[in-house]
Amino acid sequence: MKLTNLVVGPIQTNCYIVEDAGETIVIDPGDEADKILEVLDGRPVKEIVLTHCHFDHVSALSALEEATGAPAAMSAVDAPRVDGQSVDGGHDIARGHGAPHIDRLLHEGDEVSVGECTFSVIETPGHTPGSICLYCASEGVLFAGDTLFAHGGYGRTDFEDGSFHDIVASMRDKLSGLPGDTIVFSGHGPRSTMRYEKHVNEYLHAN
Repeated sequence: MKLTNLVVGPIQTNCYIVEDAGETIVIDPGDEADKILEVLDGRPVKEIVLTHCHFDHVSALSALEEATGAPAAMSAVDAPRVDGQSVDGGHDIARGHGAPHIDRLLHEGDEVSVGECTFSVIETPGHTPGSICLYCASEGVLFAGDTLFAHGGYGRTDFEDGSFHDIVASMRDKLSGLPGDTIVFSGHGPRSTMRYEKHVNEYLHAN
């Protein structure tokens, strides 16, 4: 698996381009579609995956859909806030692109595949009701969106529909059991490992 991390937009969002065995997916195209497309360099995109509905993770979605023809996938819970919407005044709309469209609704246990890598969808509500993480056991990789950050951090819950109770439950019940050598790629900031995060994040202590 080859991974390219682009930091895009005013909130420095991590956009990930994941490639394996001739296939490519894009995770969280938060802004700067031209920058993402330059790295893709004409390679076909199998799917665009969104970890949640906030503008800083989806604002380049419309432009990327138009340029690549790739379908988009996100949680069934968050999708209504993106599909056909202006994405809270999202950047693509202001730049003349149409409203984004979500083609596949994801639920707990669904799979996102790229080449020989298969990611399991983990529903992790809290930051938003429909936040998800993507975990590939064979590669030991977790794309955590804004549910879990490095150095003991986690996503804000003071936005509309956020829930501190839910994000704590998501970390404790959904993520704490992952192997310690799992590499965590978050929506913002540096990468980490589950072993380190279990050491510094009190909410990753399982019951």
